[in-house]
Amino acid sequence: MQVKAVLVFLLLLSPLGLLFAFFPAISSEGLALETSVLAADIESYALRCSDFVDSEMKERFAVRDIVVSGAYRSNPAEILRVSGIRKGQWAWDVSLEGVVQKVQSLPWIKSAEARFDVMPMRILLQVAEVEPWIVARLGEESWLVSDVGELVEPLSEISNPELVLESSTLPRLSGLSGSPSTSGELPPTMFSSVNARFHYAIAQMKLLEMAQALDYAYEVIRLEDDGSLRVVAGDPQIADVLFLVRSLEEARTAARKLKLVREDLRERGEEPREIDLRFASQAIVR
Repeated sequence: MQVKAVLVFLLLLSPLGLLFAFFPAISSEGLALETSVLAADIESYALRCSDFVDSEMKERFAVRDIVVSGAYRSNPAEILRVSGIRKGQWAWDVSLEGVVQKVQSLPWIKSAEARFDVMPMRILLQVAEVEPWIVARLGEESWLVSDVGELVEPLSEISNPELVLESSTLPRLSGLSGSPSTSGELPPTMFSSVNARFHYAIAQMKLLEMAQALDYAYEVIRLEDDGSLRVVAGDPQIADVLFLVRSLEEARTAARKLKLVREDLRERGEEPREIDLRFASQAIVR
């Protein structure tokens, strides 16, 4: 019964199977076949029919193309390589979930979606990229940093002309290879390496951004040895600002103080070279 069920199923899948189905019966018409011989014929037919159907389905459901969209700064060829999909691969062997996980492991990719499309059979890959945010100097190399605070790639390896130009206009983060102050209040572990200093500085910058304390044009942010950030504006008439915040509330307080100090300086017509907001109870203008 199992052989018969498989046979009927295969016949329904392939119209050409009807010709194969009657071949054993025609060749044996008028002959008294033993049951074992008939069973062997049916099994032989089932195998041939299975091979035929398998070949047809692989041909119809083979991946003919992979289309990548949304890759403006990242390399589509690299996305295809990492996805592991091959043209001609049977679609049923492709795990879309696995493809998405692999593609999202790339530093430029924030999120990805993958789906099948038919006629012809192809896979559509839609990616969303991170945005360039700043350029950080780590050791001997300058790195592009994304808007989520992650290292993307060294500037020396960027070949896209538009991205090279865009990178040249981004603010710089420096001071990551310095040494901690022995009188600082912060734990030494926060400065144990260039990588630790980078993550510490990025975390503080994100707090200041959320508090809208950095809502003006600046060219350089330097991590000082006491853990504070010195923000240097592009305009020489705008004073440097020193921040030292450990929470969003502290960042909001610093943003309010900066606004009040600037309003006061504007009214008095003064142009200081530095505004120090590192201390909770005061703002020092130099």
